[in-house]
Amino acid sequence: MFQSALHLAVYTEQLNIVQELLQKGVNLNPQDWDGNTPLHLACQHQLVDCVRLLTSNTTGQKVNMELQNWQGRTCLHIATLTRNQTILAMLLQAGSNINSQDGTSGKSSLHLSVECGDRALVRFLLKMGAAVNAVMYNGCSALHLAVGRWDTQTADILCQAGADPLLANVEGDTAWDLASDNIDILALFPFDDIKLMGRPVTCSDF
Repeated sequence: MFQSALHLAVYTEQLNIVQELLQKGVNLNPQDWDGNTPLHLACQHQLVDCVRLLTSNTTGQKVNMELQNWQGRTCLHIATLTRNQTILAMLLQAGSNINSQDGTSGKSSLHLSVECGDRALVRFLLKMGAAVNAVMYNGCSALHLAVGRWDTQTADILCQAGADPLLANVEGDTAWDLASDNIDILALFPFDDIKLMGRPVTCSDF
């Protein structure tokens, strides 16, 4: 499985062995046959103490926070999919790029959180600085995904954070276009033909 001693120590959650290996200066970024580093495994299995040790290593070696596994996912993407805000905060503090795109579709953690339907996670990522209008390789923003799922509550959260409903994807579709006849979602968007003091007016302004 191409696992290093550090992979095995993390997987079996032997913190004393992890610590010893770190002190010996082992490579922190070896990839197993799935492309996962020890930190990927720690995030996948939500091993908070292992994540803390790997990201706070003081021996001079550093974890490559942007290294992708063979599915194109960084550790931050994996932590997002497990919905573990504690680990996400640790990764971000250690230097993970909150807007990094996965290698297959270009999704950021914000896109993944919308797909998970986890509104608390969406709010958390926005609070931590996620770019609300970041787009995938196909040009879709997180708002495109929320509207496509007719998820009014998530769309509202994104709109409140400044999501642009007129941002077009590569097919020329905006979130407004995708909203179609969904009155609840359309009510979140500004009317492009009515402005007050240069600002588009929304239904909530009435």
